[in-house]
Amino acid sequence: MATAKKLTDNHLTCVICTEVFTDPATHHCHHTFCKSCLLKYTYTQPEAVQARSIPCPSCRQQTNVTNPDRPVEEWVSQLKPSHVMQGLMDDFGPGTKAVEEHVCSVCTKQGKTTPATSWCSVCDVVFCEGCLQMHNMMPVLCDHEVAHLSDHTKTKVKRRFMCQVHRYEKVKLFCKDCKQAICTICCSIRHRTCKDVDTIESMTPLVKEQLTNKIEKLRINMAATNNNITWRKSTIQDVKSNSQTLKVQVTKTREKVMRAILRKEKQLLGDIDKATDEQLHELQADIKSQEIELQMYQQ
Repeated sequence: MATAKKLTDNHLTCVICTEVFTDPATHHCHHTFCKSCLLKYTYTQPEAVQARSIPCPSCRQQTNVTNPDRPVEEWVSQLKPSHVMQGLMDDFGPGTKAVEEHVCSVCTKQGKTTPATSWCSVCDVVFCEGCLQMHNMMPVLCDHEVAHLSDHTKTKVKRRFMCQVHRYEKVKLFCKDCKQAICTICCSIRHRTCKDVDTIESMTPLVKEQLTNKIEKLRINMAATNNNITWRKSTIQDVKSNSQTLKVQVTKTREKVMRAILRKEKQLLGDIDKATDEQLHELQADIKSQEIELQMYQQ
């Protein structure tokens, strides 16, 4: 009980309205708010609306919208809660408190805190032993699927076979025209014009076969994908190895060329110095001869 309350107070509460999330929406920055609160806040930010983005009230980061030409209400409605936040809402959000705390839903309304022992998959409420007996005594409720709370998760999956429109009716038929599982009431009211309606039992082998084929195809695709990933990883290693080899070769070539250039530079500098010395020696010898000749003229 303390854990559920702590999760609700610290992680499932909107910082704008300070209440438990109602239809939460998560930004790209991973901050979550109620959609109604986020919509009201967005209206107070005309610059963000003009920029076709939804601002985060916590960190001010902008989240770009997918359909900027649509109204602002649709911008916010397109934001979905994160998988983690949705999981927390499913386990500890509104409507699950009684189940998680194992307190009888009927006794809670009477101000009592009787420990619950069972859960009705149709009514989606938990009962203590006494309230469960009253539940089972009612003709309308006696055929509901009831499970012990230790099997809650397992039984909650079974609830998907109850009609979403007529909550107390089991899904027994499948409309091939609409590709939808329906109950008998839906069949007689909403699917009267449909031409191909069959029972769930008769559809089960076909669905299993189709699922088996899809699973086999998925396994083949997964194996091929894994092989491609392995091959690409090996290719990446080869590319890295070849790149390193080429880098070493380039470095060695550069060092070899630099040594050759230095040798050539040294040789050329030596040739220049030698030629310069020879020319200077000849010029100095000419100057000496001219000076002697000049002295002879002076005498």
